[in-house]
Order: sequence, then C-alpha cells, then structure tokens
Amino acid sequence: MYTGPGKGKTTCALGLALRAVGRGLKVYVIQFLKGRETGESRAARRLAPELTWRTFGRPGLGKLRAPTPEDLRQLREAWDLAHRVMAAGSTTW
Repeated sequence: MYTGPGKGKTTCALGLALRAVGRGLKVYVIQFLKGRETGESRAARRLAPELTWRTFGRPGLGKLRAPTPEDLRQLREAWDLAHRVMAAGSTTW
C-alpha cells in the first residue's frame, strides 16, 4: 500500500505490479480517490487478466481533509473490496 502526499504512489505501485506479473503472479490494484481514467490505468488494463485495476472516486481527486459523503462512500466501497481480495487470495477474484 502506497500512501502520502505528492506524486509517485501510482507509479511505484505500477512498477511493483509489472514486476509481479513478469514473474507469473496475479495482481489486483485498487486506486482510492481517483475517479478519472489515467495513462497508468489504461496501460495496466492491457495486462489483464494477470493484472486487475480498479479505481474508486468521483471525477477529479477526492478531498482527504474534507471528504464529501460521496468520497466516503467510495472509500468504504474500495476498502471493502481490498479486504475481500486479500481474504480470497489470488485464485478466486
């Protein structure tokens, strides 16, 4: 899990995901609070079915300091999915 302000989180996650796919592993990436299509997400989708990429958020970026009810709903949905994916293991999602 990559968190924090500034740039580089998605790039780091994608780099690690690419390495894992290259070694034959299945990868599931969940992107929080970014509801728009990005170059990284378009590129990652080309690696399906080994790499699954899901984004959660409304268009633009969510507000961490003053989240809207919709931001909170999307966060809960993404967090619940992350729990299900981790609990299921790599063979059932």
